[in-house]
Amino acid sequence: MRKLFLLFTFSAIAGTQILASEYNGINFRYESNDRAEVTECDYSRKYSGDITIPNAVPDMILSDEITCPVVLIADNAFNGCNGITSLKFEGVACQDGIGDNSFSGVGSIGNPVPLTLPYEWKDELRPESPQTSWHGGYFEVTDGHYADFTEYKDSIMAELEESIKDYSDNEAIQAMADYWYGKISAAGNKAAIDGAKEDASAVLGKSIAIYISAQDAVLGPMGTAQTGCAAVEVTNDGKTVTLYAPETVKIIKIPANED
Repeated sequence: MRKLFLLFTFSAIAGTQILASEYNGINFRYESNDRAEVTECDYSRKYSGDITIPNAVPDMILSDEITCPVVLIADNAFNGCNGITSLKFEGVACQDGIGDNSFSGVGSIGNPVPLTLPYEWKDELRPESPQTSWHGGYFEVTDGHYADFTEYKDSIMAELEESIKDYSDNEAIQAMADYWYGKISAAGNKAAIDGAKEDASAVLGKSIAIYISAQDAVLGPMGTAQTGCAAVEVTNDGKTVTLYAPETVKIIKIPANED
C-alpha cells in the first residue's frame, strides 16, 4: 500500500515553495518546478531493506493525482544505510542527478548490494564492476549486466521474428535468425544489443531478397502469393510449397533407375 505522509512546508527565496514528504518509505523534497529530489532519511531511522527509486511521485504542491519526475538524489542521502539489501531504479529516475557519496556505506567489495538499472540508462552512467565504488557504495547485478535488458531484447527478437514469418519454413533463413537471436541474447549492454539488431536486420533482409530472387527464377509468377486464383499445395517431409495460378497440373510418374 502506498504510504504518503506530509512532513513540513516552507517558502524559500524568490517565493519558491518546497514541500518535504515521505513516499513508500523514502523522503522526497518537491519543488515548484515539478521536480522531486530524494533526501536524507531521518537520523533515528535509516533506510533499509529493498529500496526502489520511483521514476515519478505524486506532486504534493498541485495535487497527488499529478506526478512529477524524480530527478535528483541529494548528497549523502543514503550515507551509512548499511541495512539496504537491494536497490532498484525505475525508468530514468536520477540517472543524471546522483549526488556526492549518496550511497556511502551501502554494500562492500566483499558483499555488494544487488542493483537493478533499466535499459534506458546510459551505459557510461552504470557501475563498472562490483569492485568499483559507485557513488560511494558497492553494487552488483545478478545477471552479470548492469541493467535488466530482458524486455528490450524480447521486443527486438519479436520484431525480427515478424520480419521473417513468411520465410520461416526456409531452413537457412531460420538458422540465420536463430544465430542472431543468440547474439542479441548474449549482448551485455544497449549499444551491443542495438548493433546486433542492426546487423541482423541487414543480413536477414539480404537473405530474404536472395531467396525471393531464386524462387522467382525457378518458379516465376507461380511462386508469388496471389488471391482469387487456383493454387496447388505440395507437401513432403513437413515442408509445403504452394504454386499459384498454374496453367496446367499433371501428376507424372518418375521411373526407377534401371541397372
